[in-house]
Amino acid sequence: MEEKPKKFKGGDLEFPQYDMKISCDNNSTVIFPGWVEHGVSKITINDSDYYDGYGWYGQLSSFGVNNTEMYKLFLVYDESLEFTGAPVDVAETPITLSTGWNWIGYTPQVPYDLNYALSGIGPDNGSYIKGQAGFADYYTGYGWYGQLSELSPFGGYQIFMVNSDEFTYPSDALMSQNSLADSDLADSFHSWDVNPHDYEFNGSATIEVIIDGMKINNDDYYIAAFDNDECVGLSKPYKFPLNDSYVFGLMMYNNSEHASLNFKVYDVINNKYYDISNDLNFISDMRIGNGLNPLVLELNSCLLYTSPSPRDRTRSRMPSSA
Repeated sequence: MEEKPKKFKGGDLEFPQYDMKISCDNNSTVIFPGWVEHGVSKITINDSDYYDGYGWYGQLSSFGVNNTEMYKLFLVYDESLEFTGAPVDVAETPITLSTGWNWIGYTPQVPYDLNYALSGIGPDNGSYIKGQAGFADYYTGYGWYGQLSELSPFGGYQIFMVNSDEFTYPSDALMSQNSLADSDLADSFHSWDVNPHDYEFNGSATIEVIIDGMKINNDDYYIAAFDNDECVGLSKPYKFPLNDSYVFGLMMYNNSEHASLNFKVYDVINNKYYDISNDLNFISDMRIGNGLNPLVLELNSCLLYTSPSPRDRTRSRMPSSA
């Protein structure tokens, strides 16, 4: 009988050639920063429940790791990351982008505003980019806009290209002052919460919510996506600059590539919860709508839920109905 590969259960990844040790959060996206030279030929680990007496093995073993690419690593135990190494020459490290999806790393030592970081990509060649917790769309004549407002060291990203291209990140070390990158990580409150690291797959939608025929026109709301009663997405609205409308940039997560999701809205000012009758078919890497053409979800204020009691305020659970 064929033996199934054993799963890695945590521990330190050690790179003796660079005097480097890596430990990672559970189910994290792990990026080798630009200042780590690529071509690591050997990986050992303190805990040995992957291939006992052998190490890591698969297609990636023959390719090695590259500082221009993104990697995903699943761990059972939470860990931390420690790196030492020589800085990469950012200006001399081009990243080749093919038509369709690309997994890219981030080579600069400081965070950059999204539009500045991707300024080397030709206009309209890319249409969408996402990290583990936020995304942005490209708008002709304007640039990139969305929750993902800056790119940062230790981050990895997926970018969808309409046309192939090649670019380098800026190398002048003008640090971004934007504090809103991946802002939906902070979009949590006492009733709903979601941890992107718990899930293998994600997708996004830009959503406009209409209550009793009126569009939401402020940011005093939350929208949450649920898979049954588990919260798998959470966001507040933002004012879209091209038409001043309020939309939700919602990242959704799952451990299945296909799932049926439902939605609820929380009115912060009035402390009211609303049920949205529309369901959505989640598909991994989906990207529905944008600021100019959002997905419209309508609700009736009679579909009202009370504020959950303290015993209902457990992580990632739907409030009890009235």
